[in-house]
Amino acid sequence: MTKALSEAVHFQNRVIPTFVQRHVEDAAFYWVRHCEAACGTEHDWKSLQRLEFLLDAHLEGLRVAQLESAQAPAPLGNAAWAASNFRLSRWGTADEAFVAATLALDAFELGEPTLLQELQSAAKTQLERGRGDGIAMGLAHAVQRHGDTVAETLAVEWWQQGSPLWQRAALIAAHALPTLQASLLQGGLRREADAAVVAEAAKLAGAVGFTSAAPALLALLGDPSCNSEVQRSAAAAIGRLVDPALDGEAVWSRAESILLDAWVTAPEQVTDEQLLVLLWRADPGVTRPLIERILLAGRGDPQQLRQALRAMLLHGDACWLPVLLQCMAHQSQDEELQRYFTEPASNVARLAGDVFAHITGVRIGHQRWREGPEPSTDAQDEVMDSPYVPVASKRDPDGALLWPDVEALNREWPRISSGFEAGRRYVGGAAVTKASLLETLANARASQLQRWQAALLLQLAQGGTCFDVAAPTPAQDHALQTLGMTSWNW
Repeated sequence: MTKALSEAVHFQNRVIPTFVQRHVEDAAFYWVRHCEAACGTEHDWKSLQRLEFLLDAHLEGLRVAQLESAQAPAPLGNAAWAASNFRLSRWGTADEAFVAATLALDAFELGEPTLLQELQSAAKTQLERGRGDGIAMGLAHAVQRHGDTVAETLAVEWWQQGSPLWQRAALIAAHALPTLQASLLQGGLRREADAAVVAEAAKLAGAVGFTSAAPALLALLGDPSCNSEVQRSAAAAIGRLVDPALDGEAVWSRAESILLDAWVTAPEQVTDEQLLVLLWRADPGVTRPLIERILLAGRGDPQQLRQALRAMLLHGDACWLPVLLQCMAHQSQDEELQRYFTEPASNVARLAGDVFAHITGVRIGHQRWREGPEPSTDAQDEVMDSPYVPVASKRDPDGALLWPDVEALNREWPRISSGFEAGRRYVGGAAVTKASLLETLANARASQLQRWQAALLLQLAQGGTCFDVAAPTPAQDHALQTLGMTSWNW
């Protein structure tokens, strides 16, 4: 057997293409799931960690395939990159790009920049052809996760290119690069910068607690040329940076008016972060009547009702608990359930139950849930199969949530209600204090949504960088130690 044939057989025995392809697909899948779960209500830190381990396992499998397919003298082969690049060229999505970027960064560290150059070229071509920015965003998040000197080098190179696409990518990567944050924010918050870059810079300034950015953010609020997204992002960042109880009342008042106006006129455009900042910074005498008004409007409009429930969840006032029970009871009636079968988004029984659980800490599970209803006719199948019904109308936005057992919750309500006081705010069953927020952050069984809210409320209370509840577990444990806490309830 010749040497070349021997090497080919050896390569074939070591790397199984089907397995490599599966690693690529599963790594992309678990990255998306991890991103969705990071602030998800149906996940806790423990289940997030499991997704993290599964993602890392598949990425490690791809690294092994790269090493095992190497032909001397090259340190890396091409097996994993070929499989990843094939899917990327076909779909061009951020999840496929994240996987390819991870392999490209590994090669870049070993002195082989070709893969990274190919990926950046693909991202540029995708944008130029009007196919979005998925490849660039996946690459940016891979660099953010990498988070070392290699990541810093790339982020600086991207920024210096002057392209809005790559400047946004640099700002996303900078979430994990503290040494670059000040310089990138100084350039990103300029009025003449691209609107998408300014909005991304405002989000970064708020997340890392960069108080020096407050004057630049305030200037954006007074600039009529700034679009609504930029103004909302800047207003939310100001709310995270400035304490209105001290010397920031005038600064916050302008930001508050921007967020209030956006929430009233186009609530679907206001992010959870922006809404939470508004609901906790603004006077409850203003925000509570607005929630009640949206709730009343929601009697005939399921979308308005969903907005009211979202606001209740982030507001956290125990006064909403009886309202949520009533909502669950109404939405569990036969008429509403039959409507659910032809218009899934119309029923909010599960969402109301989830909000109830978020505030009280009483999870809708075990004895507090019931099986999903069954259609009494073939109406559901007819609607779902009809090509004339929009796909969006067929989607069930609460598919991951359980159906609450209203009778069980009503039986438990006297006991549950004794621990709550209307007018006080709660997260996970605990009245909001610095100590309770720290406990929620350290609790591996608290939902990720509760942990995210606790992190943001802590930042609003004491300033500084917002705790990253999506970070790898070792990084979260280290951050908890700096706050004087250790993780528990594993």
